[in-house]
Amino acid sequence: VDPTYVRAVLHGLRMAAHEAAPFGLGEVLALARWVVLQPREDFRRGDMDSDPGWGWSRAEVARLISEVLNRRGANVPAEHAGVLLSVLSVLVEDPDPSPEDEERYGRGSMGPATYAINCVRGVAVEALFALVRWYHVTATNEDRVPPTLADLPEVRALLERRLDLEVEE
Repeated sequence: VDPTYVRAVLHGLRMAAHEAAPFGLGEVLALARWVVLQPREDFRRGDMDSDPGWGWSRAEVARLISEVLNRRGANVPAEHAGVLLSVLSVLVEDPDPSPEDEERYGRGSMGPATYAINCVRGVAVEALFALVRWYHVTATNEDRVPPTLADLPEVRALLERRLDLEVEE
């Protein structure tokens, strides 16, 4: 399947989530997991209408997860937590942006904040924060004590890694 079509489907699902339209979250997360398992490298075909690889679909997966957790968070069953975390674990390690791209775009016309929301790793970290919020809201709705990052060691490790200047350059 061409990644351009997969990205379009993911975008449509994100728009549906924004409108609170019902859809099978399990199937959507299975697609998200499949996308992040595709080879990351670009395979430009010379066609300007097609995505150059799976990178844009990966960013759309992160945006979709953010939208689902922020809009429908209270209705996301806890059984999906593992898949959400496993998909985001891959995306927060994505090589986009590269140090060269950050230098070229992040400090230039876009600026760091705008560039962050236009690269895979940036939107994945945003989705990771949506996951933290979802854990908090879910616990509160169930009259449990909301977790702290100490209670979410996998999430904490991902965030600490992204904040490590040796890793993030």
